[in-house]
Amino acid sequence: RFGCGPWRMSALNLNVSNSPQAARHLVFNWSAWISSQYDTADGAWDAECSNLSVQIVQNGRAVDVLHPSAWDELWPRWLDEQHQLKNDSAVASTSATEAALTFKYVDKLELEDNLVSKPEFTVAFNLAATELAIFPFCVFLHERFWNTSQAWVATAGTEQALNRSSWSSIWASYTPPFDFSK
Repeated sequence: RFGCGPWRMSALNLNVSNSPQAARHLVFNWSAWISSQYDTADGAWDAECSNLSVQIVQNGRAVDVLHPSAWDELWPRWLDEQHQLKNDSAVASTSATEAALTFKYVDKLELEDNLVSKPEFTVAFNLAATELAIFPFCVFLHERFWNTSQAWVATAGTEQALNRSSWSSIWASYTPPFDFSK
């Protein structure tokens, strides 16, 4: 069977490498934490990032962004909160590696430009909440298909990748059980 489900894992037990999967695990865990601390992404940005962000002009409008150095300050706050950051050079080194890896992941959520914009931060903030919406869909796929190839053909057809429009169509046609709101 194929995997589809929560990605929770301890940040310090994760073999941190330059893999997108490792970054997703880390950002998911961070998302679960920060969304439990703040009701909204705007509230989290205001509390955690407003003093670290700068405004730039992008496509003719002012946009709040974080530079990599600001993310390097933000990331250890999560580790501190999780009681995982100690005065240990190996942990500090891991923290710096994780910060770089997660910055790159979040930066790619909209426009990869070596800046984390407030909209990219918002997507990352909401990442953990998607588990509740996606999990029933994964169960639906598991119940109907034996492997990923069968599930892919049934949902995506002959497409090699799904764009936002294709995914929106698939998601719109799916009705979750138990009157779950997506």
